[in-house]
Amino acid sequence: MKNIFKLAIVLSAALLIGQQSFAQGCVEASSDEGVKIFGYIQPQWEYWQTTDGKDGNSFTFDRARLGVTGTIPYDVSYYFAVDFSRFKNGAGFILDAFASYTRYDWFKVSMGQFKSPLSLEQNTPCQSLHTVFRSKVVDELAGPQRDMGVMVFGGKSDSKFHYYLALMNDYKQGFEDENIGKSIKSRITFSPWDFLQVGGSFGYGVTGANSDNEKTRLGGELQVKYG
Repeated sequence: MKNIFKLAIVLSAALLIGQQSFAQGCVEASSDEGVKIFGYIQPQWEYWQTTDGKDGNSFTFDRARLGVTGTIPYDVSYYFAVDFSRFKNGAGFILDAFASYTRYDWFKVSMGQFKSPLSLEQNTPCQSLHTVFRSKVVDELAGPQRDMGVMVFGGKSDSKFHYYLALMNDYKQGFEDENIGKSIKSRITFSPWDFLQVGGSFGYGVTGANSDNEKTRLGGELQVKYG
């Protein structure tokens, strides 16, 4: 068995990095007309030990992403990103691909493949995380991290309240859904002061080919920024 002990030394670089903490993709979608190109790479060296005492090491890419974002008339933005790292899925794959209607601050709509609105950690861009990887509980219980669907959401960058409500496949990323049912994913956040934010997430739906395979997720979050 691999990964009993694993050490990763990481060097990250970006062509364009957004600092928005609630991006639907790797960075915040552009609000300017025209096309913007962005990229993000995470080369790393790994060392591991197995249960039989053997060890190994390798240079890998955990993330190697390239994308475009921009807007078109009227009040429509688009976002497309590909991850070229072959160490994850064996080949390059579509990471994010969605279009958004953003005329109204409190009623925006996105459709395509984007991050599922469950938990603060899942919706924090990778370059803004305090650790190299997301926690196991988020990876295994809040996933799939990215999914196909449609989402209604609202709020501005300086708003005290934000909401997200999505109808999604809740299936393997890049595959057609196995059933006719869909999953509901939602999240709300409230920030009474600039340094404090509280929120919660809820998800419910049917996954897999078996219509009795129900899945429910509940989550709470607290974020404090000071000094």
